[in-house]
Amino acid sequence: MPARVKALLAPAPVRRVAPALLAMALVCSAAGASSTAGAIWLHHGVEIAQGEASSD
Repeated sequence: MPARVKALLAPAPVRRVAPALLAMALVCSAAGASSTAGAIWLHHGVEIAQGEASSD
């Protein structure tokens, strides 16, 4: 019992926020790049379907 009380009265452990923020930034960057690539691909496909000349 004294160990439990001592643990409850001790200061809370420090949470490291940097790894979580880095992971979130990487996921958001990947999602943004994927969305941009998809939009470009869709736009290119629509131009081809409309009969416009491809600029590649």
